[in-house]
Parts: sequence; C-alpha cells; structure tokens
Amino acid sequence: MEFLIVIVVAVVVEGVVTYVKAAFPKLYNKNGILFLITAGLGIAAAVGYHADIFAILGFDSRIPWLGEILTGILCGRGANYMYTLIGKLSGAMQELDDIAREAKRYEDMMRAQNTEMLEESPFELYGHETGNPQVNDGDLNYVGQG
Repeated sequence: MEFLIVIVVAVVVEGVVTYVKAAFPKLYNKNGILFLITAGLGIAAAVGYHADIFAILGFDSRIPWLGEILTGILCGRGANYMYTLIGKLSGAMQELDDIAREAKRYEDMMRAQNTEMLEESPFELYGHETGNPQVNDGDLNYVGQG
C-alpha cells in the first residue's frame, strides 16, 4: 500500500505528458525536450507529494529530498514503467523476507536441538545409556557395565 503514492504520481505524470504530447506534437519528436518535461513533472509531483520509493524500501539518504527527486525521474518514465519496477522490487523484497523467515526457522530448530543435547546426560551422548560414573585410580569406570 505504501507504493500507492508512487503509482498515483506516475499515472498523473503519464496523463499530463500524454496531453502535452497531443497539444504540442512537435515536442514529441524532440526526445530531449520531452524527457526534460516528463522528468520535471515527475520531480515536481514526487517532491510535492513526498513520494520516495527509496524511503518506502527502507533506504536512508543523507540528503532528505534526494529520494523524492530520483523517484520523480522514475515517475517521469510513466506508470507502466513504475508499475513494472515496483512489481520487481516487491518480488525481490518478498524473496528476502522468505529467506529471512527460513533462516530464523533454521536457527530456532538448531537452538532447540542444542538445548535438547545440553539437557541430556553427557554419558548418554557417548553411548553409555546407563550406569553411574565412578573414578578409580584416575580411570572412568561405569557401574553396572561389564
């Protein structure tokens, strides 16, 4: 749901650019000018609405508005581009979450196994299931074993 603002900004920018292309068809043939218009509109909308895809993904910047400017440039590419990008990023984030959950499950399982091993008698761990250890002349002997 956090990505919604970015998608809305991209849709609005794409809509405005479509109207600009229709109103000024000669600009459409000049890619440099069209790029500047779309990037400018994207940046203005992203900064105006605090749309920052990097902040949404958890990245911190030393320059607070840098993420908004970069998001605006990306939004200038259009809604379809942003929707595809967000889908890929969301999928990657989901995979990372799945990996983290699996690692946590494995860690919990290993911790439980280690706890069980520590709760067992050390004599059971080494195959001496019964008997009480007694020390005679420095040797370890087990009572009840022949």
